[in-house]
Amino acid sequence: ARHRPQPGPFQRLDPPVSVVPGPMCPVQRAFRREPIACLPVPVWPDTAKEIGLNIVSKHQFRVKDEQLEENLAIIIEKIKAEPESKVLFLATHAPEGVKLVKLIKDAGLKHIIITPNSFSTQAFMTGFDLFSKEQANPGFYTNGIFVTTPLIFDTANAHAQHFRNSYRKRYNEEPDWHAAYSYDAAKVVVTAIEKTNITGKPETLKEDRNKIRNFLASLNSADNSVEGVTGFNYFDPQGD
Repeated sequence: ARHRPQPGPFQRLDPPVSVVPGPMCPVQRAFRREPIACLPVPVWPDTAKEIGLNIVSKHQFRVKDEQLEENLAIIIEKIKAEPESKVLFLATHAPEGVKLVKLIKDAGLKHIIITPNSFSTQAFMTGFDLFSKEQANPGFYTNGIFVTTPLIFDTANAHAQHFRNSYRKRYNEEPDWHAAYSYDAAKVVVTAIEKTNITGKPETLKEDRNKIRNFLASLNSADNSVEGVTGFNYFDPQGD
């Protein structure tokens, strides 16, 4: 489904690399050897080339490796030995991201760190809570990291604020973008059921399914959409 966010002062979706000073600022990246984590691999070099970035090196690791901790430490040591690098792109999930960021900050590296939306989850944001440096100086590990995310609650619409407050009261924690998008997905389905007046009877199952399918297909633009926490929800001709 397409999500058109409500306009906000900080919702301009510039490429993350726009924060890099200079047209040929060297970049390093580390990523998991997992299918889902490797999706950015063929895209990143092409995009970097288009905007004039020089990829200094690439570092891989296996999540289930028994020597994961040691291998991550070796990666950071290799990065330290390449003084021309200025930016790190970490294409990993939250658990490995916590390990890498801790190693980077503990090593005193001053690189710009750019990360995917997996770092905007509670799993990453609370992953440093038990470390002494974080307890003594909250934000020691996370301050200054550039994280891509499809939703920023502080600049989101009124629906998002209501959802955020309700979520806090119910679960006693901050919602992340996964919760918001899951809520909107459910809202689209519930709206389809309400608008089509389906009966839910076994003998009308085929007809009911067609009604819901046709209603969802009619959500094809911002003007024909379901407004939710993340903005306007609708589908393109491919059903995305």
